[in-house]
Amino acid sequence: MMSTIAEAIELARTGNSRAAADLLQGQFETLQTPERMVQLCEWIATCFEGLDDNVQAGNWYEMAGELILAERSAVYPVRAIRAVDEYEKALECYRRAMDEEFVERCTQVLRELRSSCASS
Repeated sequence: MMSTIAEAIELARTGNSRAAADLLQGQFETLQTPERMVQLCEWIATCFEGLDDNVQAGNWYEMAGELILAERSAVYPVRAIRAVDEYEKALECYRRAMDEEFVERCTQVLRELRSSCASS
């Protein structure tokens, strides 16, 4: 796994974000821990941002948020606070893509997360 990540980083560094994203996506299913899956989602999203594919980047940031919310190692308010960051990144990507449907959906999720944090 580490060599694969090193390969992906090198590919991204040399401007081949598409190959880096493909390589990282192939590794996603092999990961066992939620923390590593979240980290990989963020790396994949960054690769797609480098390709100016903001919808795909936003989707991967959202997946990171979903994985954080699904973790059972922390109480919900803590998970919600951590997930807000990922959804905010997704929202920015969707705004850059000018995809109103994704912007609205992500905005609604953020509203619900912030509301649940405020009421805790």
